[in-house]
This record gives sequence, C-alpha cells and structure tokens, in this order.
Amino acid sequence: MRNKNTASLVSGFISACVLACAPIAGMSASAADIVYGDANGNGNVEIADAVLIMQSLSNPSSYGTKGSDPTHLTAEGADRGDVSERGNGITNKDALSIQRYLLQLTDLPESYAENGSGTSTTTVPKSTETTTSVTTTAPVVPKITVEADIKLNGNSITSDSEYAKAQGSVLTITHSGTYNISGKLDNGQICVDIPDETADPDTVKLIFNGVEIAGQNAPAILIKNADKTSLTVADGTVNTISDGETAYSGDYLDTAVIEAKDDFTIKGGDAGTGKLTITATTQTAVVCNNDLKFTGGDITIETLNATDKNDAVKGKNSVTVKGGKLTINAEGDGLKSSKGSVMIEGGEINIKCGKDAIQAETDLTVGGGTVIACGDRGITCPGSISIYSCNLLATATDNQCENLAATDAPTLILNYTKEWAKNNPVAVVDGSGNTVFEANNLKKFRYAIVASDKLDIETQYKVYTGGIRVNHADGDTFKADFGAQNMTY
Repeated sequence: MRNKNTASLVSGFISACVLACAPIAGMSASAADIVYGDANGNGNVEIADAVLIMQSLSNPSSYGTKGSDPTHLTAEGADRGDVSERGNGITNKDALSIQRYLLQLTDLPESYAENGSGTSTTTVPKSTETTTSVTTTAPVVPKITVEADIKLNGNSITSDSEYAKAQGSVLTITHSGTYNISGKLDNGQICVDIPDETADPDTVKLIFNGVEIAGQNAPAILIKNADKTSLTVADGTVNTISDGETAYSGDYLDTAVIEAKDDFTIKGGDAGTGKLTITATTQTAVVCNNDLKFTGGDITIETLNATDKNDAVKGKNSVTVKGGKLTINAEGDGLKSSKGSVMIEGGEINIKCGKDAIQAETDLTVGGGTVIACGDRGITCPGSISIYSCNLLATATDNQCENLAATDAPTLILNYTKEWAKNNPVAVVDGSGNTVFEANNLKKFRYAIVASDKLDIETQYKVYTGGIRVNHADGDTFKADFGAQNMTY
C-alpha cells in the first residue's frame, strides 16, 4: 500500500462556494496599496482566500507560510489576510471576516487587536452592488485523509507519509489517519503527537501487522497528544512490545511501556485472531491518563518487576473491556482505574497478580464475559460493585471483598478454613450431578466469589475445590444468593 494522503472539502464548504459565483466586487491590487483579505495574492478578495487561510491552520506543513505546497500561504498573504483583530496573526476568524465581507456585511479589516496597529494604508469598502442573498455556513477545515505504510528496520524506520516522520528509531505521527506498521525496532518508539487535537479530533489508527518493538530507554508507544488513538492487532499476526532490563530515567522515569496521555483503545481485527504480548520487565505495562478500552484481539500483558511490584493495566478515568481475550500476569495490580471506574462487558479475562486483580475507585461492574480474577484481593472498590450476566471466579489470599452488598447474578461467597494452592478448580454441582460452574484458580487462595446466571437461588448445590467436596458449619450443600448476605464457610 502506498501513500494515499488526500484532501477533500466537506459539505459545509460547498454552500460557501456559491459566493464565488455571486456578482460581488473585490478591489484589485492596482486600486490600493494593500487589498485586505487577499490571502492568495491574486489581487481580489474571494472565497478562495478564506479556504487558503483554513488550510494553513489545519495543515501548516503543506499550506503554512513555510509550507511545501506551491500554493501555500506567503508571509505577505498572511499579512493581507489578517483582517479580524488585525495584528494578532492568522486565525479562523479571519476566514469568517472575509466571508462576511463577501456577503456585504462588513468592511476589511473588520477589527484590530487590542495591542495591534489601529491604522492601515487602505481599507477595502463594502461593495455597493446589489446581489442575490446567499446563505452560507462558516468555512470548514479541509479534511485530510491519511493512509500510510510504516516499516520498522531494526535501528531505523521508513515511512511514505509526511504525517509520519522518522528521526533515527523514533517515529512521530502528527495527523489522524490509518498507519499500517510492520517490522522490528530494536530500541525505539512510536510517538503520536497531534499539534492541535481540536482542529484534528479524528482517531489515529495504528495497525500492527507483525510488529516487534523494544522501548529500552523510553515508552515503546507514547501517545503524547491526540483526541483518541487505537491500536489494532491485525488478524493472523503476532506482535510484541517490551521494555529493557534497566528502568526508565529522566523524563520517562515513571512512564509505562505503553504510555497514553489521551483516550486509547486496543482492539483486534474482524476475526480477532491477532496476538499482542506486552512484556514490562522494569516498568508498568499500560497506562492511560483518560479512558482505556480493550475491545478485541488476543492480548497478553505481564509485569515482571518483583521489587517495585508494578501494575499491568492502569487507566485514570476508566478501564473498559468489551471483548477479545485478555490475559494478565502482574507483580502489582492487574486491571485498575486509579480515579474512576472499571467496566467489563464481555470477553475472556484471566488475571493473576500480586495485589488487586480488579480494582476501581468509584464503581466496578462485571456485566458480561468470563472473568477469572486471582490476587491477594480478587475484586475491590470503595464505591459501588455490580455483578450480572457473567461467569466470575474471584479469589483472594488476604480477605474477601469487603463491600459486596448485593449482586444481580446469583452468587456464592466462600471463606475457606485453609489456604488452597493454585490449580485447584472451584466447581459447583447441582442435585442431578450436573456441573453448573467450574473455573480454575491461577493463584493460591483462601477466599472465593462465584457468580453466574447459570446458578439458581432455589437450588441446593455441592461445592468442590480441587476435586474435594467442601462442607460448612450447617451442612454440606450451598445456596446461591444475591450478594453478601450469603456468607458460606
């Protein structure tokens, strides 16, 4: 696939183009020292001047005063086009002023900046010629569609897009679009840094087609500035991201192998057969300062620093899992929202960790999928906890979930008199001998929560752990219930 950078004006600009055909006079360069509003330098004030101003703002590398396109805005054009709050430089308000002038609603310059010059050589007056009234909308920034191929070559990177430029082993992406990435990077970084996410709010799509990136001195993936970024693991591919044996230092001291300052989503292809392994030897694995989502693919995440006990996945505002397979092996917390919520809506999730398997600050919801969460604490949240429409086994060594007041799924809460080693499955069997629920524990445990819509609150069940039938003080059968009132031993 070759570079397919294209530009197209969206529908809002089509109505503005009608103005260019209306019989509205502009003052020619021969009639004045300066033709205010004439950004493109052809001697007239027209809708094309407003378009050039917006292009220069949305795509400065091509259309700014130092842009590469032959039709870019010149310094003289920028001066002539500065007609709204003259003296403050080119802004989108200048394009709006030009349109108002073409509609005979104003003079140019329209206004002056508070500290700008209040005098000018010539002012272009409103035309007095009668025209047909034309309704228009504000000029719309030209939409740039980017589809690029990126090749990682060990210690270097090749790119076919002006919006993905490499400097040594660091690739910087500066515009939304689709970036197809393949190859190996021994020690480098993919950095997403959109200059103005308000002007460019679309998604940066990273497509991994067999990628191996080691970020030994800095995050392998750094989302520095973007409204939203997604990483898609292409079907049928194997991909790895890792750090090194030495902890990051300096500006990257506390960053993760994947560090996202804005919304970040990890997803799979249509078939969900792509694999991604994130190995954090010294750092935290994945950190997002906003909303973090997993929607597909076969994702494995591990943190190996037993000294610092770093977390695997941490989203500040929220962490959401909607699908795919997510396997976590962490010395610290497994799946965590440090300031907000955790929502599990689907997928297959297996967590083994040294601290909290699933932790949220405001609310924790398991509302779908199959979840095995094994840690010193299985699930924990000081706010609300909701469990429904799922199959859940949460085990703990330290203590049971303290505030599981109620659930919407029938639940068994088990407090064992002894600690069980890992690989001792918990099974729930009905009176007919049918196994209604069974899941293997991934870590030693003394406490367990079993929740499933397959359980019935009217049925007496037998509970087996490691193949051994367990009893409690009042008998050898158990009944599921909706929440913490069902404390069985």
